Amino acid sequence: MSAFANFKKRHEAKQAAAQGSTEKPTMAAPMDTNPALRLLAALLGCDEQDAIAKATELVAQRAHSSQMTIDIEPAADGDKTVIESNLKDTASTVEQAADSVETAASDVSEASSDLVHRTDEIADVTADLKEATAELKKPSAGPQSSPSEKSTKRNESSKK
Repeated sequence: MSAFANFKKRHEAKQAAAQGSTEKPTMAAPMDTNPALRLLAALLGCDEQDAIAKATELVAQRAHSSQMTIDIEPAADGDKTVIESNLKDTASTVEQAADSVETAASDVSEASSDLVHRTDEIADVTADLKEATAELKKPSAGPQSSPSEKSTKRNESSKK
């Protein structure tokens, strides 16, 4: 909200207080919060501070809205179609967010399955390497090499 709009809002509130007006601000009045947050709070029937937490909890519980009924209260100055379209937009945004969370959970599940599969493959390769190392460390069963005839003849000739 711009500084001018904030000033105007404070000025109008001061004038209303000076005149003794007891009117409460309506949803049509601009507020400092996000309009989507206001609509989400209205859809969930809770305060704006609790709307995100409650929506997150519903998504975590994999809540799906298959059908939504909208009760429209008569608006004093507002257009009912605007309110209805905002509610529909908010509902579709919440459904899209739930779908994206579900997709992310599916991706995490698939990645963890791949990780388990690769871990099993690594364990198999490690076992094969241990077997090969053990085979290489064993002494050979065949006779060890004997010195060649040339080397023995040289030794005998040097003795003479």
